[in-house]
Amino acid sequence: MNSSLENLFSLPGTWYDTVGVAYSYVAHAIQSNSDGYHLFVLCTYSDSLGNPTTYLRDYYLSTPWDTTTAALSSEKSISSLVSGTGWRGMYIRPDGSHLYLLLDGYWTGRYLYDFSFGTAWNVQTLSLSDTGTIADYFFTLNTSKPGLGGLLFSSDGSSFITSWYDDTYVIQEVSLSSSWDVSSSWTLSDVYRDWE
Repeated sequence: MNSSLENLFSLPGTWYDTVGVAYSYVAHAIQSNSDGYHLFVLCTYSDSLGNPTTYLRDYYLSTPWDTTTAALSSEKSISSLVSGTGWRGMYIRPDGSHLYLLLDGYWTGRYLYDFSFGTAWNVQTLSLSDTGTIADYFFTLNTSKPGLGGLLFSSDGSSFITSWYDDTYVIQEVSLSSSWDVSSSWTLSDVYRDWE
């Protein structure tokens, strides 16, 4: 197994540099592009002092869908764009133009951030969407629900599904008044609740 795959598939875990200093990596979400040549991993790296930095990593697969051909192509620090810990979900639009990240800060709030790619699928060109004030970049989800996780949009961007755990497993749907616009008005409804 090559070193890129070791980094990809050994997450979460502890890594050591050449002098034996421990570093920790945790993977939060993974998604591929439609042709299978790129695999995107949202992960957080903590240094030996426990300082976290979250990255979006792009692995190039020289043979589509074959992870044995994966090599790290590029990465972008999400922490350089927005602060926060507790990343729980990721979704990249099918055209590679936008990245949506779900943050579950638990005590500090839950947010859905919209980032844009300057060039489709190129993580180096990632930036917060320039739609205006900070309120336009996210909306707060129901803060009474702990354990938020997962993110999947409908094909037309009119709604998305996420889940949480609050003594039962819940899958919820959020409908957006304007497709793909997370700052637009929205309607929240439970889709499924596992009472067992």
